[in-house]
This record gives sequence, C-alpha cells and structure tokens, in this order.
Amino acid sequence: MTTKYKSLVAIAVLLSAFSFTSNAQFRLPKVIQRYEMGYSFVTASADYDGQRRSYTSADGGTITDEPFKTTVQTKAAYGFMIGTYFPIAHLGRASCLAVDVNLIDNILWWKNIGNDLFSAVGFNFSGVTGQIGVPVGLDFKFGCDATTSKNQRMCASLGAGVLPAYYVTAFDDNVGLNSAVSPYIKAEAGIRAGICFKIRMMYSFGNVPLITQDGGIKGNFNDVVSSFKLTGKSNVNFSLILMPFAWNWKTEGWWDRTQTSKKMY
Repeated sequence: MTTKYKSLVAIAVLLSAFSFTSNAQFRLPKVIQRYEMGYSFVTASADYDGQRRSYTSADGGTITDEPFKTTVQTKAAYGFMIGTYFPIAHLGRASCLAVDVNLIDNILWWKNIGNDLFSAVGFNFSGVTGQIGVPVGLDFKFGCDATTSKNQRMCASLGAGVLPAYYVTAFDDNVGLNSAVSPYIKAEAGIRAGICFKIRMMYSFGNVPLITQDGGIKGNFNDVVSSFKLTGKSNVNFSLILMPFAWNWKTEGWWDRTQTSKKMY
C-alpha cells in the first residue's frame, strides 16, 4: 500500500511538473502576438468647389451660377483599427524592418460649409464621409515590439506606405462612391506594462475625389446649388493602440544568449 501511494505521489509530481513546463513554454503564433487594435481620432480637410443657381437675394438683386470655392474641415471624426506586422529583416539586437498591415474604418463629419456659402438665403448643409482602408507599408521598429520580448520596456516605429481605401460620402440626398490610393507616413511610440500600449500618428495626403454632383443637387437645396464637388486633401489619424497578446512575449535574460542571436524571430 505504501509503495502504491508513493507511486501515485510520484506520478502527480511528474504531471504537475509537465503542466508547469508546458505553460511556461506555451507561445501563441507570432502573427497573433503582434496583433494590435485601437481607437482613432481623425482630422481631415477637403476642397469644396461649387456653383450657385440664379436666385433673388434679400436686397432684390439676382445672382446667377456664381462660383464658390472653400476648404472645409471635419468637426468630428473617429474610427477603429486592427492590424499586425511581419518582420522581414533583423537590423540589430532590438530593431527590425517589418511589413505593416492594418484595417481602418473611419467616419468623418464635415463642418457646416453653409455658413459662408448660403448665408444670403439662409440655407445650411453639411456632409459625412465613411472611409474603409487597408494601409500597407514598411516600418522601422525599435524596442519591445521589434523583438516581441519582455527584455525591452519601450518601443518606437517610423514608417511609410500606401493607403488603398473606399469612400462613401453623403451631402444632403447626394451620395458619392469612390476609391483611391494615397501615400502615408506614420510614427508611434509605446510602453510595455503587462501588455503593450502605443500612441500612433498617421498622415495621408493626396487628392481623393469624394463626391461630384452635376445638373442640380438633390434634396432641399436643388434651387440653390447647380453643381459641386468635394475633394479630400489630407487625413491625420491619432490612434490609441493596444497589443493584447503581448503578455505572451518571451522572456530572456543575461543567462540566455538567444537574446543576442541573429535568430530573433
């Protein structure tokens, strides 16, 4: 009986040791360890170019197809992003070159342009643009997210790439559907505290046709505007980002020479 009891205890100890070792060595796939998600605050600008139909102003005068151009800004804009990255070159013990791939979804509310354009007749209107894009670029990464290691506490990245995106814009009853590819640059910095927290700024630029309406605007302003177009110019995303699986990054120390090895990934 004593021998049997000792055998059961030995088996239990071995199973516990095996379980502890398995948990200690458990690693999620690297692409998941690098997964990131965040909330974005967006500011954007666009060029408005339109024509006004003939109408009688308050003083009895007549204005016929008077051109009007202005730059409009967003009054509120926000979005969500998810993404990951794929290291392609080892640049140092704690740095790498990586391909960065994200999915962004933003909504942009344009400031009321009617304050200037239609003040004479008392009309005001504004619009909204939805943006879904997949920014793809090259990043120079430094620190903990470059190594996916708990040895480094801080991280930073500089990058550039292209942003193919699809846009849906509504002005009153008019809807414009367009797609465009814009260049972008970005910078970010972060800190590891259990998981990794980052702040990112991404700036995209270039002419993006958002909506074009000829032959009379639909809706409430048909008697006021004969044609108009809105062209996006620049877009800045400020994002608060979490890397929720950073808890699974490896831990290395002075006793483990793999931290200085070329086989970082």
